[in-house]
Amino acid sequence: MKMIAPKNNTKIELGDWQTPVELARQACQVLSTAEICPSSIIEPTCGRGFFLQAALETFSSTKQCFGLDISEEYLSCAVKNIQPFVKNVKAKFINGDFFSCQ
Repeated sequence: MKMIAPKNNTKIELGDWQTPVELARQACQVLSTAEICPSSIIEPTCGRGFFLQAALETFSSTKQCFGLDISEEYLSCAVKNIQPFVKNVKAKFINGDFFSCQ
């Protein structure tokens, strides 16, 4: 998989630290063990969508998911990453800055 990351200062300024998919899966497994069964998943800074992917893999109760990110490139990756997991799930992605949304 091609790594897409902003250059030096932009990476720090935007807080661009992508969570590895395996860590996202582990976090979702902890929630699943606690019998969390979300019907909606919201990721306000979804990046490449690894948390959305892990959540959709883990929670069959999910009916809709929403991802927002400032990077169009990351959103494109997120859409591709969750595609295999959205059979009966309404998915929506928006290119935008979470801190500017109202």
